[in-house]
Amino acid sequence: MAYRSDDLSHWHPAGRILDTASASTSCREDDIGPGLHSDVVVDGDRAFIIYFTLPEADATTPHAPYPARRSSVLAAELGTENGELVCDRGRDMTLRLSDAAI
Repeated sequence: MAYRSDDLSHWHPAGRILDTASASTSCREDDIGPGLHSDVVVDGDRAFIIYFTLPEADATTPHAPYPARRSSVLAAELGTENGELVCDRGRDMTLRLSDAAI
């Protein structure tokens, strides 16, 4: 869930940006389901969200074998459209951080 504020004291929900992904919304093989454990990296005038997915997870199988527990780390560029935070998980991008962002 993303939040926004006009005064940094009162925050309001601004929508979800990593809630779902599928083959129709992302071209990356492991970018399936919700983005988990995310963090944002700001580099100059660009912002990126780094997140995990569980591409082969099966919540119905306790003590699942390795493939069902495998995680993938992905990144997507954040932006705004009409004043709203957006994250196009399917958009091709290159992540090259400057020394200042590391």
